Parts: sequence; structure tokens; C-alpha cells
Amino acid sequence: MLKLLHTADLHLTRDTPAEMQYSYSVLDEIVEKANEHAADFLVLAGDVFNRFTDIEAGHRDFKERLSKLQKKCEVIYIAGNHENLARKKRKINSYDLGIPAGHVVDSDTAPLQYIEKANVEFLCIPHQDDYAALSEAVVRERSNKVRVAVAHGIVTGTSLEALVDDEDEKAVVIDSSFFKKHGVDFVCLGHIHKKTDFKIDGIEAAYPGSPRVWRKGEAGARQVNLIQFEGGRYHKTALTLKSAGEYRSVDFALRLDGDSSALSKIADGVGAQDFVYVSLSGIAEVQTVIEKVRREIYETLEARCRRVEVDTSGVQVLAGITQSTLAKKFLAVWEIRNAAAQTDSERRLYLRARELGLLEIKAELEK
Repeated sequence: MLKLLHTADLHLTRDTPAEMQYSYSVLDEIVEKANEHAADFLVLAGDVFNRFTDIEAGHRDFKERLSKLQKKCEVIYIAGNHENLARKKRKINSYDLGIPAGHVVDSDTAPLQYIEKANVEFLCIPHQDDYAALSEAVVRERSNKVRVAVAHGIVTGTSLEALVDDEDEKAVVIDSSFFKKHGVDFVCLGHIHKKTDFKIDGIEAAYPGSPRVWRKGEAGARQVNLIQFEGGRYHKTALTLKSAGEYRSVDFALRLDGDSSALSKIADGVGAQDFVYVSLSGIAEVQTVIEKVRREIYETLEARCRRVEVDTSGVQVLAGITQSTLAKKFLAVWEIRNAAAQTDSERRLYLRARELGLLEIKAELEK
């Protein structure tokens, strides 16, 4: 049986001590998973580092982590587009990463490179500014070995470009016909941070997704793929990484009186490595109420999770609105209806109704 552990887009960084500790702790767990499942290969499909300067500064720490892999587990590493950031014509193999030089496929290896092993051949396609040369690549005769493609980029016909929300992350695409032409059994991909599985001309392909929460919006469990080949068949299993935490998006409706007692519920279930993004909405009579609640959110969450961000752009200040007779009558009725709400969904609807009602009253008073 042949076992591959496939990951990509780890974005190891030294931007801050906290981010360095976090990102490398995820690498530690990836190594643990490879050992736990007796993987023959750890496949790193690009953007392992956030930029080239992180290779320069962190190669020793990276090598130390990889040294804990079982001796049978070999590493295959292709460059992604982030390895090209701040590169200045340097090469990845200029630094000792604890990986044999022939197993590191840099972006200047165009259009592809084969890595031949006893029972598997890897067809490696690192990030390139233009994949057109792949159409001219010589097709090697198929052996009895498993043939696995490892590529960093977006494949044509998959509609996956919409999943890349950062202009700096845009990548030119790889023609999907390439994989069938070259007799590939499985395609290990990197670049898309959302776990995505699909078929290319009947060949299964997989983006494992970023194994850690790298930026806002990366919701869901962080995972790596274990791919097992035996007797001409394969089986893929997603393994969840506990050290990665999760991205949690929370909507919090601001009360006019600034009462924030409901904040305690936000902290329920939050983990130490989570990134919590809180969107404040509603109406306040004074700016100080917004700042008070914002401060209390940080005080509630900062000690319980890795990162907190609070967005107050959804809050409107309506000075003195509750002093109008019309608003008082509206709020009295609203309080009765809201108290009768039985579900969280109903309560959210009533909070939105209060906000819209007060905005209508404000518009009426300003006529």
C-alpha cells in the first residue's frame, strides 16, 4: 500500500511571534499525522511559506520540524506563487530545508519535473507565470507505477477562480486536458484555500484547503488529505487538524442602552486557536456606547482565542432618537413582541425590525 499525506497553503510566517508560533504548531501536527498514519510521502503542494523571506528566516525551524518525520516518509515540495514574493532571484534550494534537493521543485523548473520513486512517479508542476509550455511537454510512457500530479494553480473548467478573493492570489490556469494526456491517476493541488474535491476527465483532483486559518472568511475545519493507493485503487480521507482552530463569524446586535450581557454567549465553544470575527449591527444614540461594547468584546474574547476582530461599520448613530414620542411608542410595542420570541432566528428578525423601524422614524422626524 502507498500512502500520501497531501497539504498546501500553510503560509508559514514570522510576521509576529504569535503568528509564527501558531503556523509552526500546525506544521508540527501535520508531521504528527504523517507519522500516525505511516505515510510514505508528505506532499507539499506550494505556498508552504508566506513569502521567500520566511524561507530565509525560518528554514532551520522548518528543517527541525521535518526531522521528526519517520525515516520512511519522504517529502515532495513544489513552489507556489507565495514562494516568489520577495524572492530576488534566489532559489529555495539555497537553504537547507531537510529535503533532498531533487525533491524540491522550484518555479524555474519549467514546465514540469518528474520525480521517480520505487512505486510512484510524481509529475510536479510548480507555480509559473504562464503554463502554456505544458502543452509542449513530452508525454512519458506510462509505467506500472502510480502516477500522481502535484500542481499549484487553478485548473480550467472548474469555476474555482471565484474562490480566490485576493488580487495578489490570482493565478493563470492549467489546462485540464494535460492530466489525462499524461496518464495521471490523481492530482494533488494547491492554491485554493477552501477544501475542494472534483474530477478532471474522470481523474480525481483535490485541494486540501489551507491547513490553518490564514485570513478572514476561511470557515470550517482545517484539514489535510490522506490518500492510499492499493491494487489500482485509491481511497482519500480528510484528517482534521486540531491545532489549526477555526474561523468563527459572529453577528452581534447592539442594544440602544448598551447592555452587552449577551456577550457571554459569544465565548461559548470558542477555542484557543480560533479567529473570531464579530460584526456589530444596530443603532446607538451615542458613539461611546459603540466603543464600550467593542471594548467589552475584546475583553471577553482575547484571553480565550488566538485572534479577534470587531467590525463596527454596521452600527448607525441616531442621537436622541429614543426621546421622540413616536420612537417611545414603537419601542414599547417592540419590547413586548421581542419578549415573546421563542427562537434565536425570531430574535434576530426582531432586532433587525427594530433597527429598520427606528431608521424610518428618524427619516420621518427629519422631514
